[in-house]
Amino acid sequence: MRTDSRKGVPDFLWDSGANAVKITVNDNAAGTGAAQLDDITVAAGGSITVSTRGVAGSTATGGNITQTTGKVLTAATGTVTLATG
Repeated sequence: MRTDSRKGVPDFLWDSGANAVKITVNDNAAGTGAAQLDDITVAAGGSITVSTRGVAGSTATGGNITQTTGKVLTAATGTVTLATG
């Protein structure tokens, strides 16, 4: 698991907002990994970002983003952004 050198925690746990969730898959240029989501809830003003394009956003081969049946992404006053390669 890749860690963010600024915080020493896994990259997917670090984001600039206090109420944000960021999940990034495929740090390799030709990565094909996918993301499977369950329930994710963030507090007021928080955002949810899920990407299979890698940290630089340049992976064109990233896999699908899917969600378990019956689960929800909740960002009451924030945004939900999903991006695939």
